[in-house]
Amino acid sequence: MEKAISKVTNSVFRFFTLFFNPFVFPLLFLPLSSSPSYGATSSREEDEKFIRMYYGVSESCLVCHGDYNFFEAMPGTRKYYYIDRQAFSRSVHFKLGCLACHEPMKTGVHGSVSNKEKPQTSTKGFTEEELKRLSLCDGCHFEQLEQYRESVHGVAALSLRVAEAPLCVDCHGSHYILSKEDPESHTNPNNVPVLCAKCHGKSEIYAKYGLSPDVVISYSESFHGKKEALGYEPVPVCISCHDTHLIYSSDDKRSLVNDINISRTCGRCHPGATKGFKAAFSHRKVTPLQKAILFYVEQFYLWFIFITIGGMIVVIGLNLTFHVRRSGAK
Repeated sequence: MEKAISKVTNSVFRFFTLFFNPFVFPLLFLPLSSSPSYGATSSREEDEKFIRMYYGVSESCLVCHGDYNFFEAMPGTRKYYYIDRQAFSRSVHFKLGCLACHEPMKTGVHGSVSNKEKPQTSTKGFTEEELKRLSLCDGCHFEQLEQYRESVHGVAALSLRVAEAPLCVDCHGSHYILSKEDPESHTNPNNVPVLCAKCHGKSEIYAKYGLSPDVVISYSESFHGKKEALGYEPVPVCISCHDTHLIYSSDDKRSLVNDINISRTCGRCHPGATKGFKAAFSHRKVTPLQKAILFYVEQFYLWFIFITIGGMIVVIGLNLTFHVRRSGAK
C-alpha cells in the first residue's frame, strides 16, 4: 500500500513539475518543427542539450533531483541525490546554476559511470573525488584556496591525507551555502564556535592527533564565551584570533596567536595590549581551586540578587496591602 501511494505521489509530482513549471510550460505551445530533435533518434548529449535549453539549467536538474525519492540503491543503504529546491534557492551559488560546479555533467555523464569506474578510497584518508572538490572551489575562490593549502587544515588534508581534516564543504556546506551575514549560515560569527566544536570538541579527534582537549570548554567558560552565549555583538570568536582560511599552528611564528604576534592580535580589540595580556585568556583550563572560588562567588551574587529583589517585592506587597485595607476602612 505504501509503495502504491509513493508511486502515485511521485507521478503527480513529476506531472506538475513538468507541465506547470514556468521554464517548461512554453514547450506545450512550440511547433514540433521549431524544436531540436528529441527522442529515440537523438543522442544523450542532444537530449540533455534540449532539456537545458528549454528548462533552464537548474530547473532541468531539479526535475529529478528535486524529488525526495530520488536515490541510488547501495549495498545495505541508499544514497540520496535529493536537493531541497527552496533551500537551494537561498544559496549564494544558486544563480550560478548546477553546471558551474558539476562540470562533468556537460559531457553527459549521467548513466555512463559504471561501478568499476567509481573512485576508490585512498589508503591515506580521502578519496580522489573528495580532493577534486577543492579544484571546483579553486575556479572562483583561488585566493582562499591558496590560503587553505598553506594552513594547518590544508596541510593535514592535502599533504598528510588526514581523513578528519576539514575540506571546504565541511565548514561551508555544499548546496545550501549561505552568506556569512545570514544568521543561519555555518560561518556566521555567532555560529563559528559551534562549527569549530564539531572537530575540536570531539574527544576521538583531539586524542588521536594530540590537540588541546580544553579549547571548547575553556572558551565557553571565558569572558568572551560568556558574552557570545548571551548574544552580545560584536564578540571575539575562534576566527577573530586564529583567522579563517590561513590558520597556522600556535607554534608557528606566522600564527596570529604566537607569542610574537599576540600583542597585535589582542590589540585589535584591546589597544595597548602586551604579551602579558595573553595570560588573561589563552584557552587555559580553570583549576579546581579557581573553579571553587568562581562557584562560591557566583552563588553569593545569585543569592544576594534573589534576596534583595525578593525582599523588595515582599515589602512592596505588604505596603500595597496596608494601603488597600486602610482605604477600605475609610
